[in-house]
Amino acid sequence: MHQIRRPPAEREARAAVRGPRLMRWAAQPARATRSLQVLRVLQDEILSGAWLPGSQIPVEAELSERLAVSRSTVREAVSTLVHLGMLEPRPSQGTFVRAPSAIPAALAEFTVGYDPAEIRSVASTLEADSCAAAAIRRAESDVDELRALARRGCEGERAAVPEFHELLTRLAGNALLADLRAGLEARLRLAGIVPDCAAEHGAMADAVAAGDAEAARAAARRHADLRLRPAGG
Repeated sequence: MHQIRRPPAEREARAAVRGPRLMRWAAQPARATRSLQVLRVLQDEILSGAWLPGSQIPVEAELSERLAVSRSTVREAVSTLVHLGMLEPRPSQGTFVRAPSAIPAALAEFTVGYDPAEIRSVASTLEADSCAAAAIRRAESDVDELRALARRGCEGERAAVPEFHELLTRLAGNALLADLRAGLEARLRLAGIVPDCAAEHGAMADAVAAGDAEAARAAARRHADLRLRPAGG
């Protein structure tokens, strides 16, 4: 597959004609293959929120025209994103966005064979780091919501438990950390939601509210020891 070696002036002219989305295409490194360049553009559309999970992406012909590449190049890029778990083909319907990041699916796939205890240890560390970061970056307006979710979880509201973690991840402000955690945890057969696990949310919320990163880290580790324990353990 040939590399793109258009002069900068020509690339800028093509981008100006075709609009701002092709500007990202034109700015891709010349050393990358066309398929890789297209893959990066498509990935950018997903990561930026232009294509939301569950939405259908443009058809192959439209992408080929928009990016000024062959259909086979588009097909190769789309196929790679399907393999990475970001896109999902549906017969007779089209191709849809499955996930905003390839990391969780790829990490879950490529950690096959590792000792679950090792995965559990790393996942626990990432959870502790996430909670500590939330304590440092917290916004006062979110603290009440975090505490409310912790209380609802303790009262037995199952939906409040994942909502608590989603909010904590957002407060941490580190999308990569969240993706790494999700990928590792997908490899574990967890014991499920237990009352003791939900009870630790209160300690985590208090530490985050106080801005105490070390207390947040310790509470998150205690919580992870419960939440990440194996099924039947």
